[in-house]
Amino acid sequence: MKTEKPHGAAQLKNLTYDEIEPFYRSLDERTRARVDHPLDGRIEFVTGVRVGDQLAAIGGLKRSFLRLRFSFHIVRAEYEKLGLGHDITRDIVEYARGRGYSHFLGTLRLSNVSRLPYFLKEGYKVVSVEGDLYVRSVFPLNRRGEILVDVYRILFNLLLPVRSMVRTVRGWRR
Repeated sequence: MKTEKPHGAAQLKNLTYDEIEPFYRSLDERTRARVDHPLDGRIEFVTGVRVGDQLAAIGGLKRSFLRLRFSFHIVRAEYEKLGLGHDITRDIVEYARGRGYSHFLGTLRLSNVSRLPYFLKEGYKVVSVEGDLYVRSVFPLNRRGEILVDVYRILFNLLLPVRSMVRTVRGWRR
């Protein structure tokens, strides 16, 4: 059952480091254990939802070293299941389409797998499951993005076994 959004919830765009870092530090341990730190990559865009004087949720796009764009969403436990993630995804899609992107990637930790139905409902397409850690997905924004869903499925299914072998060999050497 979806409850009403908090009264006075305000959508924010282009949040700064000074707003993101205190938000992450203030999350409870359960929430922090389910998400990656939003500042662990190159942030391109960050949006959020403020309720009163508190950030209730943030999300955005980060670029990897390969210039792939990954989305992220973090919602405070007390504001889960209120549709804030949907609002954030809408802002990310609007930003990505405005920049002419064909797609962006999403990663969902398996410890947060209860969110998978919402993830799929938003438009993400699952391309692989990485061990017991992640569900990797693509959010296509146009026809080219739809084609890339199949390309990513092939790449992830070819590269993940190789990556896991390399990790095993590296671990064996130590």
